[in-house]
Amino acid sequence: MAHKDAQSTKPVQTGRFVRPRVTLVPNLRGARVIEGENGGEQLLGEIIPWYRIVFQSHQGGTSVWLRDGDGRLLKIHNKSVWVSIKNRANAAQRAQQRHMLGWVGSSDEPIIFIPKEASFWGITILTAMMVPSFGYLYVQVFSQFQHFPPQNSADWFAAFLLTILTLAALIMSRFMFVYRHRKQRFESIDLLPSGFVGTLLTGEIITVDFDERSKPRLRRGDPLRLEFTAGDGQRMSFAVPMPVSTYLRTALNPPTMSQAESRRLATKKYFWTGLRVIVAGILVSVGFYFLAGWLGQTGFILPQDAARMQRVAPAVAGLPVFLGLLMMFTAWKHTNHGLRTRSRITRWFQQRKKSKESAAADSKD
Repeated sequence: MAHKDAQSTKPVQTGRFVRPRVTLVPNLRGARVIEGENGGEQLLGEIIPWYRIVFQSHQGGTSVWLRDGDGRLLKIHNKSVWVSIKNRANAAQRAQQRHMLGWVGSSDEPIIFIPKEASFWGITILTAMMVPSFGYLYVQVFSQFQHFPPQNSADWFAAFLLTILTLAALIMSRFMFVYRHRKQRFESIDLLPSGFVGTLLTGEIITVDFDERSKPRLRRGDPLRLEFTAGDGQRMSFAVPMPVSTYLRTALNPPTMSQAESRRLATKKYFWTGLRVIVAGILVSVGFYFLAGWLGQTGFILPQDAARMQRVAPAVAGLPVFLGLLMMFTAWKHTNHGLRTRSRITRWFQQRKKSKESAAADSKD
């Protein structure tokens, strides 16, 4: 209590680049706020449930973000909160995973949230950008036809471009249809591992079980959208806030293997995916080299342009090779050998830092 009083009397720093700060200590049910600065003091002692804590892993470590009860980014004084974990972040993630597994094993602890509503302007602006762009590309492709139906190689090349453009337009149209704006129909949701209880804006309460009859499907994206079939056969959906989506995925697809087994499987799959990306990049580079030579021989482009394209062909494989190597390195980091190596390196740096600090203290004495 004295620590909390001391924190509350500490002057709050203000400034454009000063963000509220909190320090969390993880436990099985969530994480408790033990320290707060620059406005984070108002969260002292509060237990943040795991579905409101988001971990983002990257090459430099793990970033932690807090969400409010509606799934939006938690802000204090209109500024996002900087979060630090008193324990190691991977230990906190393991506690979160254990809590999710325990939540799936029992259905007496619902997660109550308000569904998000998709922005009307997002799909409108995207449509306003894509429709004129595809219209312009179609005009350019049709202008390359000398005969229709195709009769020579130039016509067949234009037909190939038209096919690729049509496929891209169909994929984009399906994307815009799936993520189209839909009116909000639910006032609140009580999510359970076996299903959910939803309260409609009209006051009606519906119950849906996660079974073959409801056919629940979770679409990836932000916001994530759960599509299901109601009891009367009507197809409905609602948007899921990002922190709740991890629990929803676990409820729809309960894990059948241990965390260690799933991690080994994921790292192995990620490693081979990186290797495939490298091979695919090299094959694309070789194909680009011979395609440029063929276009120069058939007269589609000038020979000097074909030679210039062939000179830059090896650079085409640069990005896939770099991306593949990065994926393979990331996979190795999460293997047993990689984890032990990283732990040894971390301990070595800590011991070296301590020895330097002790040597500096002895020299002052």
